[in-house]
Amino acid sequence: MKKYIILVLVLIFASLYVYFFPYQKNIAVKNTDLYIQKQGIKDNDIKTREIKKDWKMGGYLTTLVLKKQTDLVYEYDFDKRMTAKPYYIDLIIYDDGSGLNSDDSRIKFKSLTHE
Repeated sequence: MKKYIILVLVLIFASLYVYFFPYQKNIAVKNTDLYIQKQGIKDNDIKTREIKKDWKMGGYLTTLVLKKQTDLVYEYDFDKRMTAKPYYIDLIIYDDGSGLNSDDSRIKFKSLTHE
C-alpha cells in the first residue's frame, strides 16, 4: 500500500513540475516570439537573446539586444495573469539600466497595444 501512495505522490509532483516549468516556458517562448514578430523584429536583427524564469514575480523574462541598437535592452515580461496585455507580455526598454519613456525617439520597436 505504501508503494502505491509513494508512486501516486511521485506522479503528482512530476506532473506539477512538467506543468510549471517546461510547459510554461514553452508558452512564454511562443508568445514572446509572436510579440516580437508583430513588432517587426526579425531573427537576424537580434544580437543576444536570454530567457530566464522570473522567480520573484512569476512568469518568464526574455531579454533582447538588437544589432543596430546595442545601447538599448528590450525586456519582455511574460505572465499569464496580465490579461490586459497583448500575448500576456509587458515590454520595458532600458538604456544603461534606466527605463525609457515609450515616446523616446530612440525606440525603433514600440510596445504593442490591444487592437
